[in-house]
Amino acid sequence: TRFSLVGNWTDTEIDERSPDVIYDELAWQIEEGVPAFRFTLTADHSYGPWRFLTRLHFYDNYRDLPIEWIPMHADESFLVDVELSYTLTNLPFIDAATIAFGAENLFDHYPSRPARSPLSEGEGGEDYGLKYAESSPYGFHGGFYYLRASFDF
Repeated sequence: TRFSLVGNWTDTEIDERSPDVIYDELAWQIEEGVPAFRFTLTADHSYGPWRFLTRLHFYDNYRDLPIEWIPMHADESFLVDVELSYTLTNLPFIDAATIAFGAENLFDHYPSRPARSPLSEGEGGEDYGLKYAESSPYGFHGGFYYLRASFDF
């Protein structure tokens, strides 16, 4: 079993800027739109031909400015990835074949939704098609589940 922990702490501040290149909204997004802290803890266990991987991602809260200077505060998030695989060896014409089943964002977590703009139309609460913050550090597509086969020749 192998464990690994990877993380980073980010503090972004723009010291000087030209309004022609970095306007106020962009500067705000650069400084506030990234989680200050994030980490990934991974456990990778092998037993004979079996392998089990579990990964926990943590993203600290962050802010977004989706539209019209209406700031959005996104909550901290935990995401879980898992994978189970089995490797067959000594096959004819193939050194090894591995079958894996897994999930990224196992619990189908989505980022926070932006606040509704006073200029929005309709009842859905979305702003010009933005259902989720566009700067989410882990995307806005929810869970991803897969079955994979790989071969070594």
